[in-house]
Formats: sequence, structure tokens, C-alpha cells
Amino acid sequence: MEQRGNRSHITTEIEENQIKIIAVGDRVGKTSLLYSFVHNVTAEEFHWKLKQQKWLGVGEKSMKLDGTEYSLLTWDTFREESYLPVRKLFYQEAHCILFCFAVDKPDTLKSIERIWLPEVKAANSGALFILVGTRSDKRVGRCLHECVSGDEARSSRWKIGAEAYVECSVKSQENVTVVFEEAIRASVMKQKQAVLNNCSLNNNHSDSCKCKHASASSANSSQHSSCSIS
Repeated sequence: MEQRGNRSHITTEIEENQIKIIAVGDRVGKTSLLYSFVHNVTAEEFHWKLKQQKWLGVGEKSMKLDGTEYSLLTWDTFREESYLPVRKLFYQEAHCILFCFAVDKPDTLKSIERIWLPEVKAANSGALFILVGTRSDKRVGRCLHECVSGDEARSSRWKIGAEAYVECSVKSQENVTVVFEEAIRASVMKQKQAVLNNCSLNNNHSDSCKCKHASASSANSSQHSSCSIS
């Protein structure tokens, strides 16, 4: 883990293709999203399994993307104030943070800007994050004004500086995997950019310089850069 300048600006290097992802937000289905992804279960199976075993909020899953195998370490968070010190440690160690809100609960999107973004920035001003709209299936049969629209979410995405916006539903399994694909791409791109910047600062362009590999391989990832999915 590398720190530059302000102690709160932390860059966590990706080692052995392991990417650490943390989910934060109000009660919007963060736990079901993580559990469903890690264990390949539906919303109904999640609630049944949760009653059968104690979920500690930490999961790990291998995932292949763009020809590379990654090991994803996922962390859930508790909202209570007493867990703030633990959350701060998670923020500093994570490669990517998922800011989660529920599309059928507009106030939870406001909480991202009012509560969760400032908390994350205070712990790690250089944090990388994805905006995630959960419970997208809840739009069915509801009036438009009762839910966060795709345009509102994308506007918020640009406002807070998220790398991408993805809507998903654990119930229908729509875009659950896409959330983590975007987290991987964003994390890898940030790592490559850090390598290039470091090489530039040191004027080190020898054959052994990592920036040559990063520059050559960034083309494939760039085409997937920050996308909005609604």
C-alpha cells in the first residue's frame, strides 16, 4: 500500500491479481448483492441460507475477465457508528468501493452524497468507486416519481466522480456480475495509470520498466472505461 502526500490519499497495489471490493450504503441490499455474487444464489436462496449460517460479511471468488483470472475479496459493512473504525480500515485497503443505493428509495441515493462519500473521502481521498443501484426490479408497477430514474442516477454518478453506474437486481440476477466486472476494470485501469505516472516521474523507460507493459495492455481495457448501465 502506497501513500503520497496527504495521509488520507492511499493507493493500494493489486498483488497477484487479488482485488479487494467493499460495499457501503444504507439498508439497500448490499449483503444480498455480495452474497449472491460470491455464492451464486438467488435472492430467495440467500434469505434461506442466511438463516442457516452466520454470514460474516467477507467473501472470495475467482473471476475471469478480458483473458485474466482475478481473485475478488469482498467486504460487507455495518452502518452503526461503533463500526466506523473498522470501515475506515476497509476504505484504506480496498481497491474499489461500491456505493450502493436502492432505486425504489430515493433517500438512499441522497445518503451517498451526504453521508457515505464524505466518510470514505475522509479515510481515503483517492478512493476509487462505482455507483450501484440495487433492487432495479422494484421499478415494475411503480410510478416514475417513486423511484430514482436512470438519468438522476447517472447525474449523481458524475457529481460524485464514480467510475461507472450499474443497476442490478439480485431477485432477477440482472447485472449482478456486471457490477463486479466494472469494479475489476476500474481497479486495473487505475493500477496501470499509476504505473505509467510513476515511470514518467522517474524518467525510467528502460526495457524493464513496467509502464511499457501497462501501456501496451491498456488498450483493451480502455474500451470498457466508465460505462453507465440502466
